[in-house]
Amino acid sequence: MAHDEAVLASHPDELEPDEPRTPLWMPLLGVVLFLTAAIFWIATRPAGKTADELSKAAAAKVQQEEPPAPAPEQAAPTPTPAPMPGRMPAGRPTGGRPTGG
Repeated sequence: MAHDEAVLASHPDELEPDEPRTPLWMPLLGVVLFLTAAIFWIATRPAGKTADELSKAAAAKVQQEEPPAPAPEQAAPTPTPAPMPGRMPAGRPTGGRPTGG
């Protein structure tokens, strides 16, 4: 721990009295240059589509993807399911030995 305290004591947060201070205009210049570059980058980007154009494009895409509904006379009949092999409907004899007596 003595080493850590010595390092902290040799690097204080305050500047030495003989060390020059940064002029106020330097950080301001950095902020101005950054904002100028950001505004220039945004201003030179290509224009995007407006909300109206996007909604019209989405509506056109939905209309293209929907297949037209078949006319009632052209509709195919629904197929009846085939009976499963090995199963008999209830109420019928299953075959084999006669029951009764």
